[in-house]
Amino acid sequence: NALASQGQYAEAARYYEASLRVKPEQSAAHYDLANALNRLRQTEEASVQYWLALKAKPEFAQAHNDLGILLARQGKLDEAILQLREAVRCEPRSAAFHLNLGKFLAARRDVGEAITCYNAALQIAPDNADAHNALGSALATTGQLNDAIVQFQEALRLRPDNVITHLNLGKALAAQGQTEAAIRQFTEALHLKPDFAPARLELEALTGHKSQ
Repeated sequence: NALASQGQYAEAARYYEASLRVKPEQSAAHYDLANALNRLRQTEEASVQYWLALKAKPEFAQAHNDLGILLARQGKLDEAILQLREAVRCEPRSAAFHLNLGKFLAARRDVGEAITCYNAALQIAPDNADAHNALGSALATTGQLNDAIVQFQEALRLRPDNVITHLNLGKALAAQGQTEAAIRQFTEALHLKPDFAPARLELEALTGHKSQ
């Protein structure tokens, strides 16, 4: 809808509501209304519309994904994971759905299954920097630092300006005692984003003095 694409979400929501009054069983209209309401931060109403979209079209993978993201933001992690599992079941070739499921599983500390999801995402999209970074973080959590470092380095090859990945790589290097290499990563993160407090704190911890 042109209104939504122009950021006019309230007007778009009224348009979708009018369309649904004429024809209530439109899964796409329920989904678009949910997205507009979500943009307006009317999350409970958005959730209802996602469910109605799925009632009209149970195999609507993107609606499962987006509902899962909304539920996760509401702190309903178990419910979010169920929705992402459905998204993956409906559309198993979506790297984004595998990645999102992995992130929610990692947040629930199901790190082993999260690693499986990240690997699945990378089988589909080997150049997905976010998946490499997420896999590196999960591997670091389990103490597999060498493998984690490889993943962070690949993520930075694909997206060298990602400060979070520089931070993650620096922390993994520091955990291995590679202090100078870690300092370079934290310094680069601060070069890219001077107010990036996590990198500044890590750098100060390694150097023993306040960074400028």
